Parts: sequence; structure tokens; C-alpha cells
Amino acid sequence: MDRIEVYGKDKLIASHPRLYGRGQEHLVLDHYLDELLKKPRALLDARPFKEAQLGPLYQELLTRLLKQSPKGAREFVNVLRLGRSFDEIALKAAIEQTLAAGDCSFAAIYEALLKMFWPSSSEKLLSSTPRVQKPNVAQFNELLRGYRADGTECVARS
Repeated sequence: MDRIEVYGKDKLIASHPRLYGRGQEHLVLDHYLDELLKKPRALLDARPFKEAQLGPLYQELLTRLLKQSPKGAREFVNVLRLGRSFDEIALKAAIEQTLAAGDCSFAAIYEALLKMFWPSSSEKLLSSTPRVQKPNVAQFNELLRGYRADGTECVARS
């Protein structure tokens, strides 16, 4: 047995290499991302983050995000969580693209990923905002007065 596998409801949840030495641990950063999202300032001191070898691209992204915003650590954790939905090659390409463009926020990286996989629909998806019609409050004033603006009487019907 070379691996330890953890199952929940007949579904593989985690798989780790079996460690034979005493006191050894195998930490996977992805397993801690949801907790780090709750306390993103703990990211830099978290053992799973320190032990993860993310590479220079991710280090540059983190440095830029921390300089851009006080919420940079949260943005970085959200970017790492994108690795759950998109493959690593696409995620790295999106990060490189947004770093080159100067906007490396989570939203920019996510938008770049959407454009990679759904080029025609991403523009509609990201730019469409629902339109809400403003209510005509004059109608309520008419009910309160008992008369419409044209002078006819308002009668409540049941």
C-alpha cells in the first residue's frame, strides 16, 4: 500500500502518499483553502502554504495582489480555489495574461478563464445586468388621497 485514501459516502475525498517515518505529515494546500478564505491574513503563516511549492508565477501574483489591495490575500486564495474548476495550464495562462495586462484581480483572472473556454458567451455573461423598472410611486399617493391625478375617484375593489 503506497497511498492512504479517504472516502466519504463511497466517494474518494482525498488521497495521500503513505509516509513510513515517525511524525511525518503530508499537507495539501487545497484542503485548507476554504479555511484560509475565512481568515485570509493567516495565509502567509499557514504551514500548508509555506510547504506548497507554487512557483514564481504564483509568488508574483501574490506580491502584486498584496500591494494592490488590503484584501489581496483573500483574492489570492480565491484564485487558488479556481484550480478546483479549471486545469492548471489554463489557470496559469490566465494569470500570466492578467499580470501582463496589469489587472491581476480575481475577477480579471476569472474573466480571462471564461473567455478561454466560452469566448462568445463570456461577454454576455459578464456584461449583462438586470434592468429593473422604477416603481411609479404616484399611484400610491392617489390611493392615499382617494383621487387620481385626473380628478376621478379611486375605489378599492375586492
